[in-house]
Amino acid sequence: MCRRAFVLLWIRQHQQCLVVLAVCLGTLGLLWSGSMRRAEDRLGERLDLTATKIAETVEQGLREHERLLHIGRALFDASDEVTREDWRTFVEQLDLDTHTPGVLALGYVARVESAELAAFVQAARADGAPDFRVRPHRYADTDGHGQVSYVILYSEPAERNRGAWGTDVATNSTNRRTYEASLQSGRTRMAAGFALTQAGRDAQGMVMTLPVYHRTGERAGQAQGWMTTAVVLDAFIASIREPDWDGFVLSIETDAAGGDRAVVSTRPGAHGTDPDLLGKRPEIVRPLDMFGERISVRLAPASADLVYADTRDARTLLLIGLMASALLTLITWTATRTRQHAVAMARQMTESLRTNEQRQRELARRAEQANRAKSEFLANMSHEIRTPMTAILGYADIVDSGDADDGTRAEAVGAIRRAGRHLLTIINDVLDISKIESGHMEVVREPCDLPSAITDAVTGLQAQAAVKGLTLRAELEGTIPSSVATDGHRVRQILINLIGNAVKFTDSGSVSVRVSHRDDTLTIRVEDTGPGIHQSKLEAIFQPFEQADNSSSRRHEGTGLGLTISRRLACLLGGDLSATSTVGVGSAFTLNIPAPACEGSEPVACLEGRGASEGRSIPSSGQAPNARLRGRVLLAEDGPDNQHLISFILRRAGLEVDVVSNGREAVERFGAGRRYDLFITDMQMPEMDGYAATRLLREDGHTLPILALTAHAMEGDRERCLEAGCDDYEPKPIDRDALLAKIRMLLSRTGASARAA
Repeated sequence: MCRRAFVLLWIRQHQQCLVVLAVCLGTLGLLWSGSMRRAEDRLGERLDLTATKIAETVEQGLREHERLLHIGRALFDASDEVTREDWRTFVEQLDLDTHTPGVLALGYVARVESAELAAFVQAARADGAPDFRVRPHRYADTDGHGQVSYVILYSEPAERNRGAWGTDVATNSTNRRTYEASLQSGRTRMAAGFALTQAGRDAQGMVMTLPVYHRTGERAGQAQGWMTTAVVLDAFIASIREPDWDGFVLSIETDAAGGDRAVVSTRPGAHGTDPDLLGKRPEIVRPLDMFGERISVRLAPASADLVYADTRDARTLLLIGLMASALLTLITWTATRTRQHAVAMARQMTESLRTNEQRQRELARRAEQANRAKSEFLANMSHEIRTPMTAILGYADIVDSGDADDGTRAEAVGAIRRAGRHLLTIINDVLDISKIESGHMEVVREPCDLPSAITDAVTGLQAQAAVKGLTLRAELEGTIPSSVATDGHRVRQILINLIGNAVKFTDSGSVSVRVSHRDDTLTIRVEDTGPGIHQSKLEAIFQPFEQADNSSSRRHEGTGLGLTISRRLACLLGGDLSATSTVGVGSAFTLNIPAPACEGSEPVACLEGRGASEGRSIPSSGQAPNARLRGRVLLAEDGPDNQHLISFILRRAGLEVDVVSNGREAVERFGAGRRYDLFITDMQMPEMDGYAATRLLREDGHTLPILALTAHAMEGDRERCLEAGCDDYEPKPIDRDALLAKIRMLLSRTGASARAA
């Protein structure tokens, strides 16, 4: 009774202290619990980052070992016969111990039929191994009788692998499965969990194999043998190990035969260290699928000290907490800030890696897109250039035959001129066409002479149709406006593609072009009596490089880009291109685009007599276009054909012409005191180009007119010529009337140097 009263009295007297103690103990307990959780979080993050880094390092190391196999196979691919001395020299140059630590042997395993075994042994002995013989594997589980032998022929370095020469690895079932799997897949395969016995040591390791094939002879393409490496895994792990792996148990496992798990390598302390942690410590697993094997990289703390590293702080806090609660709070706050900073840095690094990965994918996508665009661009140009060239060559043959009368000859010359100008338009607009895939193509909606555009497209392909005996005609369904608002060049380009395809794929009958215009919509339907297209392929033909017949034996050539470009141009014009077809009857392609009639347009009911107007606008000098010219001209041109053509045109116009082949010769002519009324120069020539020659003449005080001729007709080329000192610019191929008009204008500036004859 007295004892109980004493206890109650003591409690009453020390109640405040007990409350403070209870509060401190509770606070310290909460802080200690929080500290433990933070330690586990940090450990998990470190495990995750370290495991990822280790898995990448292991994969990189194994890839480097695989590279040895490919290098070795390259030696066999490059030589009809590889001797033992060749192989020894080759392996010595690789310096395996320095560059690929852990590789115990790099060798070649020959696949030998039982009937060829004796001859194989004799050849091996003659090749520098007099004691060579074929023997079973040390861990053989089959005698291999009557089977194909897999014999280690070469294995270097010899000082630690000579004992393996002649081993028939096929007598070990695990080895045999690995080599056969490699042969079936044609790729590198790996088997792990082997006890390597070379150089008198038992070491845990793995074997990697890569098939080698006969290059020539009756066995070309058949299996000749395998490149193989034997890897000591302890040395391999030691070579890739980094200091920040300390404190962790690293276990690399692989699926072994029969589905068992085979431990490839383990850091010291993986087993038996800190039994209290076994089955309880956190663990991170990173799987790798390589060479037909599933490899697991496992990472776990090696001891309780790493798992409970932060508990020292907690115990310290527990001892001093009754006297320094404030200090405990400050330490906890500091630890929290440290953890947050570490987490932020880890997240920043992860985000940086993710950003770099996305950037690499974007760069790869852009490279692929650029390559595809280049290929489509080149194919498209081939297609588009050949179409007008057909008209040019066809009508040239008609003129050259000598059978054409004056009317036919004039018609042929006009068609050649129109096709040539259309070809020039395609070249000038080549950058616009290349923008189709990139989405930067622009169309120009301006007044278009619709009847002429249709007639030009049909006329340009008449010769091609005539050669095949086809009837090619254009018909109007009702009336169409004489002028509509659309991109006439693109409409003509689509029509040439459609009509050209129809003529190409039609062997007999006709090709009809039916044109109608209703409700501000232009509809052009190209019909043919060709073989037709199966319904399942009607949409596919509008895809790049697709044709109705894509087989290697198809009758008609083509890139398969014409219809793709035509449909996309139709979409850019605000319309569409569709197709219908019946096999054995023919096909019809229908173009629908908005094309409102222009103000002042007149209805046209017939296409006869319609065609593109000849010539182009040229500057006027105020003189009659056919007036003879007077003056002396120096022509600088390096191409002999262009020299003859241009000088012929100038002399026929009444001018005196001297010709030089480059800018240096032109400058020398002026330096010698020769006087000229006009200097015409090509801008790209050997020794000295037109730009340099013009600058020198201007610097020497020559004020005569200078006219630039150049095949560069891109945006900015004219300005470059004028900046060099030229007075005007004429792009190639030259237009005779435009050239003479510019010459007349330049000569008129000098007064009496140009006068009518």
